[in-house]
Amino acid sequence: MRRLTKSLLEKSRGAFVLSVELYNKPTIAYRSESFSMLFTNSWELLLKAKIYEDSDGEKLSIFRKKIRNKKRESISLAECLNRIFPAENDKIKNNIQFIADLRNEATHLIIDDFDPFYSRVFQSGVLNYLKKCEEWFLIEASTMLPPGFLALISAEQLPDMELIKKRFSAEDFKTLMDWEAKYSKLQSMGGEAAISVQYRMALVKNPKKSDVILNPGYDGFGVTIVERTKDVDETHPYRAGDVVSAVNKLLSSININSYDLLSYLFVNGLKVSNNEYHWKTKFNVDQYSEALINEIYQSIEQNPSNKEKWRRQFGAHRRLISHR
Repeated sequence: MRRLTKSLLEKSRGAFVLSVELYNKPTIAYRSESFSMLFTNSWELLLKAKIYEDSDGEKLSIFRKKIRNKKRESISLAECLNRIFPAENDKIKNNIQFIADLRNEATHLIIDDFDPFYSRVFQSGVLNYLKKCEEWFLIEASTMLPPGFLALISAEQLPDMELIKKRFSAEDFKTLMDWEAKYSKLQSMGGEAAISVQYRMALVKNPKKSDVILNPGYDGFGVTIVERTKDVDETHPYRAGDVVSAVNKLLSSININSYDLLSYLFVNGLKVSNNEYHWKTKFNVDQYSEALINEIYQSIEQNPSNKEKWRRQFGAHRRLISHR
């Protein structure tokens, strides 16, 4: 690895670690702004390291041509993204762009109410960064931060836009609505863009199959809303052994075992909280969804070497924990 590549990686990892450490400090009021600035910088440095190394050390791959009597400039984050992730609908690219836009907005209008939105995007961004560090430069997550620091998702409820509307001017509220729309678009792209936390509504004849019940109220006046907790046995009906068996039935030339499942869950941060893939019941039982089975199957089918990558990262984590 070239000297400049090593220098870029060192600075990138430093900015990444600091971004996560600051976000995890509850006493800091400027968390989202600080994270977006440092995390965007860490990605820019990582992308430049990748471009420079892939070009066999060609300086003009990441620097502009020198202008006399002026300091040489490097290419922008946008240029780096377009080189490494050329597709406009690339999930990782859109995740980084969202956080970069947030960084640019930091001096104007970032409000704490939107932290639940931001945290879901940040969580995906952290996992993407660690994945690319390992894929491009064989840098394992355990060499940067303990796994407990990598869980960023806020437990707060998503913001009530009607309440927010009363606190801001029409112009500022429109800006906030634009951010909410950006987030919704990002979430619809999938987990690499933003961790999905969503509710679906539909008209059904049987109220037992619904999450939310609308009632006309007494004497036909008003509306009563009763929320029903989703049955985890319906949304997450599988135990670990069931997941392994189901994935192996789908795979054509390779099998997984329980260690592979644990490795996948660790690498993707799926057991740090309840989500669409994993749910820990009140009786401390881990249950899993059909979506998890499909995700693991598709990942291995697309690239069989992914299984070994998960195992290496999880193994490094276990060794780190055992030596503490």
